[in-house]
Parts: sequence; structure tokens; C-alpha cells
Amino acid sequence: MRYNASAPNSNPLPDALVARLLAAGVPGVLRLGDVHRVHPDCLPATRPLREARVVALTATHCAGPSGLPADLGRFDVALLDEAAQMPLPLALAPLARADAFVLAGDAAQLAPLWTSREARAAGGEESLFARLASAHPAAVTTLRMQYRMAAEIQALPNALVYAGALVCGSASVAERRLQLSPLPADAPAWLRAAADGARRLLLLDTDALGAAAAAAARPLANAGEAALCGRLAAALHSAGLPPGHLSLLTPYNAQVEALRAACAAAGCPAACVAAASTVDKAQGRDVPAVILSLAATLPLPEAGLLLADARRLCVALTRAQSKLVLVGSVAMLRAASPLMLALVQQAERDNWLISLPADALP
Repeated sequence: MRYNASAPNSNPLPDALVARLLAAGVPGVLRLGDVHRVHPDCLPATRPLREARVVALTATHCAGPSGLPADLGRFDVALLDEAAQMPLPLALAPLARADAFVLAGDAAQLAPLWTSREARAAGGEESLFARLASAHPAAVTTLRMQYRMAAEIQALPNALVYAGALVCGSASVAERRLQLSPLPADAPAWLRAAADGARRLLLLDTDALGAAAAAAARPLANAGEAALCGRLAAALHSAGLPPGHLSLLTPYNAQVEALRAACAAAGCPAACVAAASTVDKAQGRDVPAVILSLAATLPLPEAGLLLADARRLCVALTRAQSKLVLVGSVAMLRAASPLMLALVQQAERDNWLISLPADALP
């Protein structure tokens, strides 16, 4: 059997697949794409390989001018990862070279993104995955077991999005936690709690900080909240979290820049600074720890709260393996949407809400 494995325009996805196949000793693995964007661990698989059994690449590369080399011939199966986020025309490129295909994706997460209003109006946000799942429900298999999130983190998207359908794939997944050293006893109580490896899920409420943690209206950025996130990121690294094991996420592009600046100012490793990104760009990725900066405050921005979208919120809540810390205004969350109100209520009920003191800013 020969496979071509594709993902949307996101190199980490085929990189992750290739790295696992190489580690498992699978022969005949070929990684196509710009070598400058391929992860170093996957470079051994970028050499020409006419008899490749598995070819991994982004769908964007497959549809581009270089595409799948003609001398690779046809494939028995095309595997499309994150297919629910892949625009339909892009999905057709790898399928055209295969005799059968498997689409893997999550309709509860982000749909294809089109900047063209005409494309959206014409149904561009409906993926091939969604169209075929609707037309052929008998061909759909729901995978309930997940091997990413600890049970405490899983409980949140399970309650808000998945109606309790998710199940941890093993006891080791359910019980996973960060192995961190305690912060010094003179560190603030909220920071010691947030950097405690046993506390897998936390919501840090910034309301007591007042104007110091208020978001600018245009563009939507919150320097005070970013400084808090930078302080927490530095504390996690000082407690023993390795570089590259933490992502800082936010719904807003402007807040990404604020987070990067705050992390650099707090002395975080370069990998931590570089890992700040929007929620949308994080789909398909996972890391041991995530800090989610909600950024918005009351009054709500004219454009609305991006995380009030259930699909975007689902992506944000399912990136962390062992620790997820949400930072933001609880008053804003209560007013934003019924979904965000339910998040706050669950935090209160399960005792993972911490109200920050007025002097929490560094």
C-alpha cells in the first residue's frame, strides 16, 4: 500500500506524522515541501525517494506548481488531516492522485477560512469533510478516545462542546501532569498556584486590576494582561518547564505582539516568545502547557468576542496536554455569550477560578 498524507497549509502537521513514522522505523517515508520550513527532525525524509510508501506534504504544496512529482505515480490511499478546516478545492488536489481516501477532522473546530466575501457567500466555508459527512453519514466514524488532554482539562471542552463524548485513551493520559518544582515561598499565592504542576486547569480573573488590565479598543490588545502572561510564563520556566513546552494563545493578532513583547521583557526563552500565536493558527497542534490570553474587557469590542464562537473556543481549550491557564476578565466572560458564561460557572463549581489581587501586575 502507498499513501499520500496531506494537511492544510500547516507544516507542523505533516512534520509530526513523519517524525512518528521515522521513530517507528517505517521505511519509505518521504517529506515533500520547502526544506526551510520542514522541521529538522524530518530532514532525513526529504531526499528523493522514487519508491516511497508514504509521502507527507501540505495540501497547499500538493496543489501548487511543484505538487506531487509525476514519477511518484498514483497512491492507494490519500489521508487528509484537519480535513474539516481544509477548503474544498484544496482537498481535491491530493485526492486526484489516489484510488481511495480517508478524511480526518473535527467539525466542532474551525471551518475553512476564506478572506473573499464572495467565496464565503458561495458556500466556501463548507469543507469536503462536512459535505460528505452530511451526504453519507454511514461512512462517518466518531473517534471518542483522545490521547492529548489530561482528564481535568478534557472535562472543560467535554462539557461546553462535546456533550461528554470524549474519553481519555489511557490512564497515563488522564493523569498526565507537569513535573515542576515549587516556586519560592515568598512568591505571590496566585503565581504559586498557577505554576503548580498538580493544578492542571485555572482561570485567572483580572477584574480587580481595573484599568491596568483593560484592552485598547483598536487594535484589540491588552498590555497589562500580556504582562501577567509573561510573568506566568517566566515562572513556569523557572519551575522547570522546558523551552518549547509552552504556547501562549489569544484570539487577536494585536495581542500576539503584546504577548511576545511581554515574554521577552520577562526573560522567557526565545522558543516561548516565538510560540505566541492566535488560536486559529494553533489548530492541529498540541503542547504540554498553554496560557490563553482572552484580552477583551468590558465594554465588549464592536467586532464581538472571537472566542464566543464555539468552534474557536473548542480549538483554544484543546491544545494543552497537561496544563491550561486562562487569563481574562470574568465580568467580560459572563457578558460575552451563554457559552462563556457556562465556562465561568464550571470554573466556580469545580474550584479552578482564582481572582487576582490588585497588585498582581509585575
